[in-house]
Amino acid sequence: MGPYFLKHVPIVKPNTRHSRRILIVNLGGIGDFLLSTPALRLLRSHDPDAQLVFLGVPRVCVYVQTLDLFDEVFSLGIFDAGTRRFMLDKIEQIFVVCSVLRARKFDLAINMRSIVSWPSAGKIFLLFYFIRAQTWVGRNTDGKGYFFHIKVPETLRTDTYEMVYDLRT
Repeated sequence: MGPYFLKHVPIVKPNTRHSRRILIVNLGGIGDFLLSTPALRLLRSHDPDAQLVFLGVPRVCVYVQTLDLFDEVFSLGIFDAGTRRFMLDKIEQIFVVCSVLRARKFDLAINMRSIVSWPSAGKIFLLFYFIRAQTWVGRNTDGKGYFFHIKVPETLRTDTYEMVYDLRT
């Protein structure tokens, strides 16, 4: 059995114009990305013709570019590395990256991380809203992922391993 989203998302059949376009959003650290790797490898093997695009923070993108999983890698350096605070002077970068990604017309956008606060939920919602993928998939962490079209139920108080949620996503 494949991950949750492979069973429940309508498959967009490749046509003469393009293969399925999938955006993977993982704005966590390197550890978060490493936990997502088995699910991403499964996705790549399930749909080898899909165009997989990664959006992450700069320090993770450096590593991701060394892998054969993605066709394109986009960096979104909007947090101060020391304080993890949002840097308002990066607003222009956010709009540029979102505009480029929106032009790709993704069939599917997947958020691979838990949403731990309501401000984080708002940021992820705005990111997905501006990118405008056809279908949004992500974790509904304690109800904070209410806006995803396909929600993977999750609670922060659980005995379930992080990698299991990634496989379900």
